[in-house]
Amino acid sequence: MNENELKILSKSYAPIIKSLIEKDAKFFMFNETMKWSFNYGEESEVMAAVGNDNIIHINLFSVMNYYLSGDLYTIEYFLLHEIRHIFQHLIIEDYRNGKEVSFDSKLVEQWIFEDNKENYIKALDENGNIKKDLVTPIQIE
Repeated sequence: MNENELKILSKSYAPIIKSLIEKDAKFFMFNETMKWSFNYGEESEVMAAVGNDNIIHINLFSVMNYYLSGDLYTIEYFLLHEIRHIFQHLIIEDYRNGKEVSFDSKLVEQWIFEDNKENYIKALDENGNIKKDLVTPIQIE
C-alpha cells in the first residue's frame, strides 16, 4: 500500500477509531486526549501497540480485516488493552515522581517490572512471527 492509499483509507476508518478510543478512554477517567495514528503492516494479528510516548500505533490492515468481517468487538478489545498500557505508564510516572497513587506500591512495582523491555513478554518472535505458545482465545468475563 502506498502512502496516498494509506491516507485515503485512514480518513475512512479514523471516525470509527476516534469514537472507540474516546469512549474507551472514559473508562480510565482520562482528562487528556488520547494520541493515536495509523500505520500499515500485513499481519492482522497485530492490531495496535503503544510505546513510552503514549501514542497508540494502530495497524490499519488489521482494523480493516476485523471491520469488514463485522468484528468491532476485537478492535475495541485491542484498543482498550493499549489504553490500559497508557494508564499504567501515567501511574508509573506519578509513582516515580513521588506523587500519591491510588494503587498498592507492589502492583505499581510489578507494572514497572513488566514495562521494562527486557522483561516484557512480546507477542512476536525475533522474525516478526506470532509466538504460537502465546496465542490464546480472548476471554472477557
